[in-house]
Amino acid sequence: IGMAEQEDTRSNLQKKEQAELGNLREEQGSAIDANQAKAALQSLQSKKKTITPEEAARQKALAAVKVDPKDIDLIVKELEVPRKVADQMIREKGGDVVEAMCELVN
Repeated sequence: IGMAEQEDTRSNLQKKEQAELGNLREEQGSAIDANQAKAALQSLQSKKKTITPEEAARQKALAAVKVDPKDIDLIVKELEVPRKVADQMIREKGGDVVEAMCELVN
């Protein structure tokens, strides 16, 4: 084998090694990124499930407010907001549909 062929072979081997090293780095980087993303997602999910006693009491109080379905229909029709938003606002305003509409308009 001549010197030129040895150089070509050595050069090809170096290129292959570099490519394999690059692939390995990408795989390791992806694994780390995937693990970090998984941990972050689990953290967010655990925070979402945790309801403070204050929030639980607030939700219970809002659920106790009587809401007339006609009031929800009125807000949905006039202000073009989702039913859930209309219902929530009426509850937050203690069942006062006028106050709820004013809050949604402002």
